[in-house]
Amino acid sequence: MLEVKYLKKVKEVPTNWKEIKIEKFHQLYQVIFEYDDKDTENDEVHKLNFLKDYVCFLLDEDRSYVDMMEMKDVERLVTASQELLTEYKYQEMSDFTHNDVKYYFPTDINKQTFGEYIECSALEKS
Repeated sequence: MLEVKYLKKVKEVPTNWKEIKIEKFHQLYQVIFEYDDKDTENDEVHKLNFLKDYVCFLLDEDRSYVDMMEMKDVERLVTASQELLTEYKYQEMSDFTHNDVKYYFPTDINKQTFGEYIECSALEKS
């Protein structure tokens, strides 16, 4: 997380995919999707509007707040969070921990026993 101080406010800004929760990802997707069909590479107006909306998303502030920021601060913010503008690279997981309990994913569903299949089906329905 990047700490940004501006106009007597301190904001924690995500800089990589691990710092993004699903709700924030959905908000980011909405910002990106809005400009998906626009030519932000060749159209400077669309590019600037996208950057403004992106910074609004990062700071969770409206456009009037972002309009008062200095350009060097915006550039630093966009540069630090550049990973969020790239496609997420899927990482295979074999387990996860929740409330200090480790849970495992099945490694090969085709090799599971009938008992494991019944347990998974029961869990799926509950």
